[in-house]
Amino acid sequence: MQRYLIEPSKVDARMVHHEHTFSFGDKGGLLDECGFLRNPRWVQGLKTLEDVANERGAVIIAESGLGKSHIAREFAGEKGGEAVLFVDVQEYRGDPSALVAAICEAQDKQYICLDGLDEAPELASAIARGFGMLPSSVKRLIFSRGIPELRQFTANDALPMYSLLPLTQADVISLAKDAHVDGKSFLGEVTAKGLGPVCAKPLECGALLEMFKAGNGLRGNCDELRKRMILHLCAENEKDPRRYSSSAAVSPEMCFSYAKKIALILKLSGLSVIKRMDEMPPVSGAVDFAQYGDLFEVSTFDRILLRGLFLPIGADRFRFAHITYFDYLAAHGLMECVAQKNWREILMNGEGMVYPQWENAVAWVALKDEEIYNAVFTRQPELLLNSEAASV
Repeated sequence: MQRYLIEPSKVDARMVHHEHTFSFGDKGGLLDECGFLRNPRWVQGLKTLEDVANERGAVIIAESGLGKSHIAREFAGEKGGEAVLFVDVQEYRGDPSALVAAICEAQDKQYICLDGLDEAPELASAIARGFGMLPSSVKRLIFSRGIPELRQFTANDALPMYSLLPLTQADVISLAKDAHVDGKSFLGEVTAKGLGPVCAKPLECGALLEMFKAGNGLRGNCDELRKRMILHLCAENEKDPRRYSSSAAVSPEMCFSYAKKIALILKLSGLSVIKRMDEMPPVSGAVDFAQYGDLFEVSTFDRILLRGLFLPIGADRFRFAHITYFDYLAAHGLMECVAQKNWREILMNGEGMVYPQWENAVAWVALKDEEIYNAVFTRQPELLLNSEAASV
């Protein structure tokens, strides 16, 4: 399979490269000690995302936090609704027929842009059916983390695969300038803390800049920094404050506590969509949290869904604003709510392999359990080495 690189700069200048794959540990010399690319344009043969999309479409993969969903939405927004149909795949969990019907609405579009397949991999066959009903003139773009289900779209080079690169040092300095932060000072503290691989992700870079700008610096290890990021989102104003104006305020700490339990329940259920507790009837593909009334107070539960940690996806349904928050909170929810002797049984199968839904969360747990750490490092070391928890 041919793989490409794509540089996460502005959407109209997304760059791709043919037949090379790099990671934070690449031996080709393109990466420095911080984990940023020195200059991806040293590589020859770059093309723009626009060029790639106009050829026949593509599968674009990236680690969590590198901005693939943002790119997908921006690309669709820049092209406009007349040219692009944007589909958030995970909104159709439990209803593959509705997903096929949604894809078929792209019959007269120039592009169809799908995001979130990695959150609902069981819908891959439905996507394939929908694609089969579209004329060849419709360019297909799939944005996802790397999952086995993508093979049916890239087999025999049906769609080329691209990898999204982390931020360059120049990108970080530019983002710092936009945030009115001294880029060199910020980059220096990032380097000193060993946070390069974390800051190389646009989502994390933005959060770290917010902390740095607040005057508190980048105190604490990666675990503590992640908690501070999430508490910041928990403190955001509710999106509809009038709805609960007569209720007692909900503190960021209470929001954080509820979020850990919500994330754990979602992981254990294999779902990612949350329904408000005061809404009936149950929603297909969403966890019915009404059955957990002993863990949550209804009005508090429904209020925290209006904070910045959560993203509304229509019809009183929500999901975590980003998968990295979901994974971190689920791991900490597990460690707080489940006896340690049961962690391994929940995280791993009988052959010592981590269950897919826990692959991006297990590193946080492994830091607290030597047996789990050794088991994961023996069979799937990449789950530890590629995690931001490795910077702790």
